[in-house]
Amino acid sequence: LLQCSATLEFSNVKIHRCHGSNLYLLTPLRSVTIQKCRHTRIILGPVETTVHVEHCEFVTIIAPCYRIVINNSQLCTLYLLTPNQPVILNGNDSIRLSPFHTFYPKLEEHLLKVGLDANNNLWDQPICLGSDHREVAPVWELMKPQDFYTFNIPFEMEGATKV
Repeated sequence: LLQCSATLEFSNVKIHRCHGSNLYLLTPLRSVTIQKCRHTRIILGPVETTVHVEHCEFVTIIAPCYRIVINNSQLCTLYLLTPNQPVILNGNDSIRLSPFHTFYPKLEEHLLKVGLDANNNLWDQPICLGSDHREVAPVWELMKPQDFYTFNIPFEMEGATKV
């Protein structure tokens, strides 16, 4: 699914029970809730407030957002651009964090619309709240550099942002 129209711009989006999907919501969004998704890749345009991830498994999220909160999720990978520390709550396991790694032609324009600065990114400094996280056995890890790659959006679009 690809959505990059003005209809969705600054919407509150809820993605619920997606399985085996690839979702591209390449427009500025107000907030996003991702619930009970499995084996899904979700690429978001800049999110003005919060991305909530709940009860997900084997999900990849690529998101520039003001804040991200994840709970009760396993085996998820988050590619983030966020000026705030990712919040990891209870019930998580095997959460992998990585820096935001894609672009599309209107990305710069969309980042400006929601007030995000690409030079201010705390993706690698999560706050773990709750009893699940222990220093000897953390529920999260940073992606290893050898596993990092640039994600290419497989669609052509109009806009000023270039490779």
